Amino acid sequence: DRGEFENADLAVLWSDGRNSYFGDAWSDAKGQLHMDSQQDYQLLGARRAPEGLYLLFRRAFSTCDPKDYLIEDGTVHLIYGILEKPVHSLQAINISAIHRGLQRVQLLKPNITVPELPSDMKTMEITAPDIVIPSQETTYWCYMAKLAEGFPKHHIIMYEPVITAGNEALVHHMEVFQCAAEFDSFPHYNGPCDSKMKPDRLNYCRHVLAAWAMGAQAFYYPEEAGLAFGGPGTSRYLRLEIHYHNPLVFKGRRDSSGIRLYYTATLRRYDAGIMELGLVYTPVMAIPPGEDAFLLTGYCTDKCTQLALPAAGIRIFASQLHTHLAGRKVVTVLSRDGRERQVVNADGHYSPHFQ
Repeated sequence: DRGEFENADLAVLWSDGRNSYFGDAWSDAKGQLHMDSQQDYQLLGARRAPEGLYLLFRRAFSTCDPKDYLIEDGTVHLIYGILEKPVHSLQAINISAIHRGLQRVQLLKPNITVPELPSDMKTMEITAPDIVIPSQETTYWCYMAKLAEGFPKHHIIMYEPVITAGNEALVHHMEVFQCAAEFDSFPHYNGPCDSKMKPDRLNYCRHVLAAWAMGAQAFYYPEEAGLAFGGPGTSRYLRLEIHYHNPLVFKGRRDSSGIRLYYTATLRRYDAGIMELGLVYTPVMAIPPGEDAFLLTGYCTDKCTQLALPAAGIRIFASQLHTHLAGRKVVTVLSRDGRERQVVNADGHYSPHFQ
């Protein structure tokens, strides 16, 4: 379910040196392989290439077979193993002895058309200035940037990550915040977000302009909407925050990662907005010792939505789930009058490394 090779649903191809075989199989709690009595995988084609062997096969999302994995919305942990030499039978395959790996994917995705970008589109990169990633497991890095003086209102219509080559496994997530308009200026800062040297005023930079997490691709706004930034009544100061996850404690890694904004001066019909729901980072979120599972719930109450949202309501066109390293399942639910009415987004196989 999360990349384990035990109790796994498998499509297998093996050779005994003379003939090749394909089938639907499963592994037990000891990693022993068994041919499934209900064959649900269908081989459509196979070909050899200089870089390896290509297989094309298919299977229904739901097979009603207790030995098969139910393919749902959200994250799917695909496992793979490669045999180094022929074997005389499926049962002769020792899972612990083969070269194996894991790839997280979304097998079920919405069919969304990428909108055409306007001819007057411009880009802006907000990136870390060639910093040295601290040699510790977790670092939140803050960097202050600013828009040009008198920067007029624009609409952000797309954004994408800019990740320094070789650091893909270290950059866990990134956000660009706009600072509060009530302050005329913000001090420059480039350093750890939890440093005592960080100016307190940076805590007033909390309006999200863009957010990216490991596994995400470029984000496009719908053709009728864009995220407003710049113009009267807004701050020209921006804060980039990068979470580096460095479990192997690499030393001396330099990084210039960040986010590239695509924006236009031709304003669209609607101003889009970003609404963050969940829990703040406090000791109250601590999981007691010895727990196999622990449920944390954050609420955005009707008092909050009545103040923040227009009377006619809002149209949700995108949603992203996010947790830190302990997260295993996440769901966002719309409730009304004390009852859950609609699931906005859910991932029962969630991974913090694929958001």
